[in-house]
Amino acid sequence: MKKLVLVALLISIFAGICSCSQNKSTTSETVEDSCTSASNNSGIKINADSINEDFEQFVKLFEEHNLPFVTEADSSQVENLAWDEKNYKSIPSYLNKFIPDSVYKIIGKEQSKKAYYRLPISDSFISLVLFGGSFDDEEPWVTSSNFFLVNYTLNGAVIDFVKIAGFIFERETSWCTVTRNQIIYNSWDRYPGPIDFDYDYTICSPMIEVKYKYNISPDGHFSKEVISYKEGVYSADYGAITFSYKGPLPR
Repeated sequence: MKKLVLVALLISIFAGICSCSQNKSTTSETVEDSCTSASNNSGIKINADSINEDFEQFVKLFEEHNLPFVTEADSSQVENLAWDEKNYKSIPSYLNKFIPDSVYKIIGKEQSKKAYYRLPISDSFISLVLFGGSFDDEEPWVTSSNFFLVNYTLNGAVIDFVKIAGFIFERETSWCTVTRNQIIYNSWDRYPGPIDFDYDYTICSPMIEVKYKYNISPDGHFSKEVISYKEGVYSADYGAITFSYKGPLPR
């Protein structure tokens, strides 16, 4: 009888030891899984929050604009933009790093350098219209302007850019319509050659009239197609912003 009691006692003690060992192992596995999960969540959170703060400030300068975005072949839109400090913000110097070098070489020389509009072309990249313009110091008109559409990654890296509108007084004018997947760009540009000459008793200039289509790819790049191209003699209309075709170039 004593032997049976002793055996039962030993079995009970052994069962308790096994149970504790299993509980300890289960607890350890639970803690390890919890740490792994916390590490993954922490990594995702860090990636989501690692946004360039300066680029955020840069983007906030631009007012949102619905599509289509249209510029006109006249100076009224540009004149309002060049002097309007209330609705269109100037780009501070510490944010110039987000302007592509080739663009800055053009608009950086202008008297007015503005953040114009942000366009909802895609959720995968950010599309901003930058403006640079100069005006006569004595007369109330703008003498030159340039509009560029620049596509950026969500973290502020430049993807691609293209000039979409602008003018130089008595020399060139361009305007555009921007939609979600393309840009229609039109321009008159002074032809290399004589500055002015008489043509049918009118002072005229040799010019090139073009129409391009820029396709916008899903990753934010532009590709150009020539829709039309014409060389000829043009006379400047009122304000020397728009031009009228008079005939072919003299040969």
